[in-house]
Amino acid sequence: MTDPVQQPAGMNLGEEVPEELHPLLQSLVDNLKAIIIGIAAVLLAVGGYALYGHVQSSNLAQAREELGRIQAGASGPEQVQAIQELLADAPGGMRTAALLALAKAQTEAGQHAQAADTWEKLTAEPSLAAVAGLGRAASLSRAGEHKAALEALQALRATAPEGYKAQIARMTAAEAEAAGDHQAALAAFRELKDLGADRNQAYLDHKIARLTEALEDNS
Repeated sequence: MTDPVQQPAGMNLGEEVPEELHPLLQSLVDNLKAIIIGIAAVLLAVGGYALYGHVQSSNLAQAREELGRIQAGASGPEQVQAIQELLADAPGGMRTAALLALAKAQTEAGQHAQAADTWEKLTAEPSLAAVAGLGRAASLSRAGEHKAALEALQALRATAPEGYKAQIARMTAAEAEAAGDHQAALAAFRELKDLGADRNQAYLDHKIARLTEALEDNS
């Protein structure tokens, strides 16, 4: 967890970023969790139908069935452990689905640092790289690692498709403030304004003005 950062004179950002993350980020994190769960369910379902129709390997079919049993019958740390054991011997064709299920289970069990590691493994999948990168940043944030979350988002911004830019900017703004990085927060709020992705332009103008003032006072 990052060390507390001295706030500039005349500006108490601590009051603007309470112990609970800003509602903008909290809403995004909640929505991201729902999206992640939906993606996992869809991929597992699609993978299941594909396996029934096209895959003859009994090992692969058994792994798919076992993952379904684990998700239906276990919860919390017990489910996490069971999926990890399955992953140790799972065929390569089940790896992505099992990792998605593991990230979901770890998040629900409150194992956010471990979930971040699982999301990092999933970033190696080109089709999931952006979503997995967001999942990793959200897990790091929940673990209280705001500086690490910020760095992950900044790296993701350079490679993510255009459609993810606004979502990344929102999370970056909140994580930068939580990490005490006013310069990064200002840049993220300015990007959100330029993208026109937030209807509350007055709020963005307020944040830009306050952060600009803070940086000037601190220079």
